Amino acid sequence: MFNPGDIIGGHTICLKALVGSHNYNLNTSESDKDYKYFVWPTFDDLYENKMFHKEVVTDIEDYTIHDVRMLPTLFWKANLNFLEILYSQELEGDKALIDYLMEHREELSTMNMHGLYAAAMGMSHEKEKLMTKDSPARHEAIEKYGYDPKSACHALRVVDFLIKYHETHDMAKTFWYSDEQERERMLNVKKGGDLMLSEIRIFLGAARERARYLEDFDKPQNKGAYEAFQYWLKEAVRTKLD
Repeated sequence: MFNPGDIIGGHTICLKALVGSHNYNLNTSESDKDYKYFVWPTFDDLYENKMFHKEVVTDIEDYTIHDVRMLPTLFWKANLNFLEILYSQELEGDKALIDYLMEHREELSTMNMHGLYAAAMGMSHEKEKLMTKDSPARHEAIEKYGYDPKSACHALRVVDFLIKYHETHDMAKTFWYSDEQERERMLNVKKGGDLMLSEIRIFLGAARERARYLEDFDKPQNKGAYEAFQYWLKEAVRTKLD
């Protein structure tokens, strides 16, 4: 794996963020640590209008690398898999970039609340479909339980995220399962065995119905936060290339 300052494909890594179960306090002894990496663009990238991207998913490691210029758009799309970078338990890299993200993380994570709701609900439905879709990674679990518990946990967690945010209005607390009872409830789904597929679908339906009418996600978009980050990042890239 990589560290900030390392070079990959001629690009310097500027940000390394822990993501996944270790970032939610839902990790078990079998959980690997997953990371997302971001790199500074090169002059050739700017000249040729290219965005560096690399994705590796194997039995040994799982990571993605993106051009740092994608960050504002990724945050704007409000996919929880990227918003969690703002609340990562391990965040390393360029100090100025990290300082900006930490100072503005609340407005960056809430600048498109309607998009966040739509992305979370869409992800939940997508993961529900994967619960019973056979693949090499899910085959053993589906054979054993009739569904993939990890996909079930993911499908439930992202809707649970909406409900928890409504209750706390605190993104850091929403991502992290500090309540032991809530944590055990989610881990019980993740490990499988205690719940049948029909029960999982009932829980999912009830959670989505509860999240459907939460008023938190009707707030106007904060385009200013997006544009401010775009401008800051543009100047940061300019400085790196000078």
